[in-house]
Amino acid sequence: MLLRVAGSGVRALREFLTENGFNIDKEQADIDLTSTMFDGLDSMTTLQIRKAHSILSKLRNGKKSDRSLVSFLINRSKVIIHEEVSIRDASSEEKRAQLKVRRKKLQCMEEEALYDRMTHNVKHLTATAEIQQSIKSVRSHLTTGINMIVARITMFVVGYMISAALTDHETTRMIFGLGCAVGMMIIEMILFITRAAHMDLILQERKNMSRKSAIS
Repeated sequence: MLLRVAGSGVRALREFLTENGFNIDKEQADIDLTSTMFDGLDSMTTLQIRKAHSILSKLRNGKKSDRSLVSFLINRSKVIIHEEVSIRDASSEEKRAQLKVRRKKLQCMEEEALYDRMTHNVKHLTATAEIQQSIKSVRSHLTTGINMIVARITMFVVGYMISAALTDHETTRMIFGLGCAVGMMIIEMILFITRAAHMDLILQERKNMSRKSAIS
């Protein structure tokens, strides 16, 4: 009883291992494979697949390659599972059940590897977008705060200079300058509240449109 995986992806996997120095004929003892390992360019047993998966994991951990077993077997879409059973095994229901279990385990392993690879890319993109959005928000708040401070200082100076042409009393100049600064602060508050209310109105309209679209 033997479960094998065949297809062009297996051939590509063999060539990749050979290019990275894992010569099957010369290094069987080093990678602890049996003498039947990789007997045939387009097929592998489940034991051979596990050994190849172990080699690819070591290459990724050593940052020598980013290829995975899934990238060879799944993406090619030409992987075939063969059942090689003897006449005696074929007559045994227990052996048939074991073969199905082994097949399911292999498929689950490949699906999990593919899912991990896909979600890793999505999580990386999501985290990057969140960081960029946070940086943009902080910059916007800092810019707004600096502009408000500069505007008040500017209005104070303008008010002080205007009052200097009207009176020589220092206290009057200071009061007039502070009055201009306070007036600018009130104007900025009114503009800020108006803008916030306008943004809330836009968001509410978008929500209503989304609900209508979902209902229709």
